[in-house]
Formats: sequence, structure tokens, C-alpha cells
Amino acid sequence: MPINQHEEALVLAAQNSDTNAFEELYQLYYDKIYALIMMTVKNSADTEDILQLTFIKAWQNIAKLNDPKAFNTWLQRIALNESKSMLRKKRPDLSVDDEGENGEMLQLESDLLLPQEYAERDDLSVRLRRIIEELSVVQRDTILLYYYNEMSVEEIAQIMECSEGTVKSRLFLARKAIKTEIEEQERKSGEKFYGAVLLPFGPMFNGFVRSQALSPEAALRVWGAIHQSIAGAAAASAAGTAATTAVAKTGLSLGAKIAIGAIAGIALIGGAAFGISQLIKPQEPAAPASSAVIAEQADEMRENAEAPTVPDYNKAYSDYLRVLIDDETQIKDYTNYPNKYIDQGVVLRPIAFIDLVGDDTPEMLYIKQLREANGTLCIESYKDGSVSEIYYDEKFADRVSHGTRYFLFASNDTLYAESVNGGKETEIYDFFRFDPDDSGKLKKTLIMSGRYSLNDARPSSFTINDAEVSQEKFEQAKDRLIGTASRLVMDNREEIQYSEDDATLKQFSNLDDLAMTYAQAIEYLRGYVYKNMATSADNGTKPASEKEMLSTIANTYLSGRANSEGSMIEITGNGQLNRFIMGEGFSPVGTVTDLTDMGNGIYSFVVKSENADYDGSTFVYYPKGLPTSSVPKVDMDSINTLFQHPDGDTMDVAYIVYGSRVAFRVAE
Repeated sequence: MPINQHEEALVLAAQNSDTNAFEELYQLYYDKIYALIMMTVKNSADTEDILQLTFIKAWQNIAKLNDPKAFNTWLQRIALNESKSMLRKKRPDLSVDDEGENGEMLQLESDLLLPQEYAERDDLSVRLRRIIEELSVVQRDTILLYYYNEMSVEEIAQIMECSEGTVKSRLFLARKAIKTEIEEQERKSGEKFYGAVLLPFGPMFNGFVRSQALSPEAALRVWGAIHQSIAGAAAASAAGTAATTAVAKTGLSLGAKIAIGAIAGIALIGGAAFGISQLIKPQEPAAPASSAVIAEQADEMRENAEAPTVPDYNKAYSDYLRVLIDDETQIKDYTNYPNKYIDQGVVLRPIAFIDLVGDDTPEMLYIKQLREANGTLCIESYKDGSVSEIYYDEKFADRVSHGTRYFLFASNDTLYAESVNGGKETEIYDFFRFDPDDSGKLKKTLIMSGRYSLNDARPSSFTINDAEVSQEKFEQAKDRLIGTASRLVMDNREEIQYSEDDATLKQFSNLDDLAMTYAQAIEYLRGYVYKNMATSADNGTKPASEKEMLSTIANTYLSGRANSEGSMIEITGNGQLNRFIMGEGFSPVGTVTDLTDMGNGIYSFVVKSENADYDGSTFVYYPKGLPTSSVPKVDMDSINTLFQHPDGDTMDVAYIVYGSRVAFRVAE
């Protein structure tokens, strides 16, 4: 996955020989790198050696990394190659490459689901761990990269230097092997789990990986060895001597001594100094790598220094931006209803972006209002060069009667929803899972339901996968499912106004919250599109400058109400927006800001104005000759009448859409 801005800044600093920045990168990445190496070699001592070597080689070659955003995949490729190299030397009989996977482009099924007992019972956890350890090297590495390191199929293909089809094949075969072996073990033991709660394999696997994580003390001493190599033996030796003397004279705790010693390139146990290699392998002390060895290692890594391609979301995000602009009115109808929330200063966040289908391009989720008091959930996906709707639920956020509170959350790449509603007699807790069907769309499946009776009128009832269960088992399953959540996608806490003691809200409080307001989402998409189009060519041509865009859109525009007040607007070459008022002519109403080249001659901008009807509104300019298939979601009958537009493949005039409802054309 692309790194964030802070990490990108650290990479840039490290490329300029900033060891402090590189140390912070180590702190951010050693956990996932250690996990990948450990999954490959299955030996903690070798894993620490390879972890050290990986970061030394990364330091030696980081200046050659063309794209700082690719640091994550680049570093993991180094780790994987070093792990394979060691395995080949120690186990020449063991295949560490492709083991017969034919690379067939398999459609990945939804996540492997296992009975809850495999997460709760020690004997079954051990059984699952052994099954995983018996997978081939490439299958173990693939599921580690996919689940624990949260890499996409495309990124895994870059790291493992294979096709995306091969990655999908390995994931498919690994899941199949795990499922088949579990079923065989259950057949042999005679123990079946009928009616059991099914949980995603990913969180169980991640728990297994975390149980083998590198301790903080070990991480510090490994960094000490890395620091000694990159800072130079002489400097490290001097620092080690000074640190040993200083620490010996203080009453610091063992943990503090370990930290200070590690930074100096040594480790201190009970006041005595030991070399790093002695701590890693007590029976086989080894000297730090010589400059000749390091130079040889650097030569071996030259080919690996080439940065993999970072996914480009520009076209997808440009299309998502148009969808949000087209549906602006309906989204704001949802966020502005009922008015009491606006009066209280409450701003709803009905938009989020997250990859749900495993193709590395985030889907866009948003809620709009088509009918009063109902919120429609829409999920848009970008595939094969265009955006399509893969889920649509007109009554997802039902405000009728007592309303609905909801939480959308993700566990790995699977989307779940908790919906709570009820009345005077019953409170209903429903849990849904969203799975892809054969057509690529998402379908919502009820997996758990709890109906709590608030009086004696009717009994409470609880089901899991349509099987009746006790209240205790339902609540255990509910807590377990929420416990697997990795990200909170969206909720309506602002609208429902939960109390701080709400149990469900507490369970989600530590997760990354992906939800955005309409303004935040527009700014996020616009910023991405503008940044990428400003720095890269689009079909061989650079994006238009602000001056060029203003020159293009500057004109007078007529609305569909030719005889009404305000029937014309004017955009001047210096970015002034004027409105025509009957009997007064044109008067200033605002200024054009945030001009963005969206490609294909389409520009968007936001108006800054003291007039509330215009301030913050998004306008989109569509050029003459645009294919009719690209016309936004406005009243086409009105457009055809207004433009006297004949049937054809292209629009005959340029026009501007404002708020997805009012269309203007250039006065010609």
C-alpha cells in the first residue's frame, strides 16, 4: 500500500543520509518485515539476522529508490529475497519459488470462514497453526503479505515478482488447503461445529503472527547492529565505549540499559557488555559485517533497488469526484435532515473510501436521501476504466419511526454492518456481511440477529446463521465479530448522539475512522486528482494551467429559465462570478476557487461567496463535443429542450452543471 505523507518525508530524509529518519522508518516497519521473514524461514535467530541485513541493504540502496511512495513494497521485496537466499543455502532441497501454481486468473472468493472455536480453544489454535506451517513457502508468504501486512494482490505480485494471477492462485490454494485439512482433522476427531459462529480467517491468522512478534528489547538490539553498520565501525565503537561507561555508573533499569546499549551498537545485560551477534547466537559469536561484505551485498541489491509501480487512482478518483458532484443535492438532503441536527452544529459524515474487492483500488461508499427520512447506501467501484454501482440499498439508514443507528466496519477486505433499531417493545440488533456475487456486485447477508424484548409482550430471540442460540452465545459472537474489526468505515454517531458509555461505540473507539463529510471528501478527491495531474502527463499532454482553465470557462451562461431573475451567470477571465439581476445587469456574487483539471477538457471549481446560495457550491464545466455518455445525472429532457440537442454521440454546446440540478449553456 502507498505510504502516508509522514513516511514519505522520512524516506526523502533518509535518501539524504538522515540516520534519525531511517531509524524512525525501522521503528515503523520492523514488525511487518520480521513477520514476513519469520513466516519464510521459521527460525527466530535466522529471522533476526535477515531483518538486520534487510535494513542495512535498504540503507545502502535507498538513494536509488525512484519513488519514495513505493518504500513499503520495495522494502518487503528486499526482505523476501534475502529470506529466500538464506533458505536456498541452508535447505537446497526445499523449493522456495513457484511450486506448480499455474498462474491462472482465479476470481478470489470471499474470506475463508472458520468456526469461532479455532480462535478460543488452545488445542484448535495449535491445530490451525500447524496446518499453516505445513503450507508451501510461497503460500505462507502470500497469506502473510495479504492478511498481516495488508498488501493488495498487485503489490504482492510486485514483491514476489510474479503475475497477479499467480498471487490469486496461491491465495486460493492456501485457503483451500487450510479448509480441506481442517475438515479432514474434524472427520478424524469426530468433532463437528454445527451452528457455530463463523469468523474470518484473517484475524485468527494475524493473532498467530502477533504471537511470534519480535520483542521490543530484541528490536532495539537489532537496530543497534544496523546502526553500527550504517554509521561506521569507528563511530559505533566510540559510542559503545562511552555508553558502556555511562551506563555502568548509573542506576538505570535493565530496560533503559538495553535501549541505550542498543542505540550505541551493543547490548548490556546486568552491567556486562556483549556484542549484538552474541545475543542473537550465544554459541556462535560473529563479528559485524566487513565493508567488503557490505559492498558485495550492495552489488547484489542493485536490481532490487528499482521501485515497483505505485497504484494510480487518478482516473478512479476523478470519476468518483463527478459522482459526488452529481449527487451533491441528495447527499446534502441526507446530511441536512432533520434540521435540528444542523441547528445543533452536527455535521454528518456519509462518505468513505476503502478497498472491498481486493483489486487495490478503493471503493466509494456514500449515503444520500431519495425519499424523506430514508438514507440510501451506494457503493461505487472502479473497474475496466469506468465507475459502476456494486451495491444499492434505499432503506439502509431508516429514519422513520424511531430511527436506525448503524456501524459499517471492515475486517480485512470484508465489509460488515451492525444495525440497531426498535420501538417500545423490542430492540433489534442485526449483523450483516457484504459478499461479492458472480456478477461482481455485493450482496448483503444477515449473519446474526438479536431481538431483545423490552417487556413481557413477546420473548427475546437470538439467531446465528439462521440457527437459534442463547442470548449469552449471541453476545459472545457479537463481541467476537466486532473484535475482529480493523477499520470503522462509517457510522451515524453524530445523528444518534450516543452516550459516552455506549458499549458498541467503545468497541470501535480505537479503530481508524474512514468517514468524511461531503466537503472533506470533495477536498480529498480534488486534492488527489489535482496533485497527480499537475505532476504527470495525461495521454501525452500536461494538465491545463489555472490561467488556461479560466480562459476556457470565461463566458456568459444561460439557464433553463430564460425569463427569470438570475437566468444568466458570467465568469470573467480573472475568476469573478457575476449574476444577472433583472433591471440591474450583472453584479458580483463570488470568486472561482479550487480550479481542477479533471481530464477530457472537464474542469471543476468551487465558488467562494458571501451569498449562502452560492458559497461552497461546486460547478463543473463540460466542453463542447463531449460524448453524450459522459453527461451527468441531470434532467436530460430539459437539457435536450434547452440545447435543442439532436440525437447523436456528442454534445453540441459547452455547459456548466451546478448542484446536479441546474444546467447552463454558453451563450453563443
